[in-house]
Amino acid sequence: MRYIATVTDKEMLKKCHLCIESIVQAKDRQAAEANKNASILLEELDLEKLREESRRLALAAKREKRKEKRRKKKEEQRRKLEEIEAKNKENFELQTAQK
Repeated sequence: MRYIATVTDKEMLKKCHLCIESIVQAKDRQAAEANKNASILLEELDLEKLREESRRLALAAKREKRKEKRRKKKEEQRRKLEEIEAKNKENFELQTAQK
């Protein structure tokens, strides 16, 4: 800029201004491209977070489903055991009553 202030030749001054304008436009294009790329990266990060959260929730649901299945199985085993014990008690009472 200091150099431009010292230039007295109109043609040279015009060329300097054109160069400056060209440089400013290139910087603006570069900044716009950098902003676009940054936005794309941020979107990708958001998508990655969403996928990770979704994966985490799916795993939690799967764990809960397995837990529920185990609980039902234990409950079923407990119920069967109670039925067997009730039948045994009934049979025992019948046997003692017959004696």
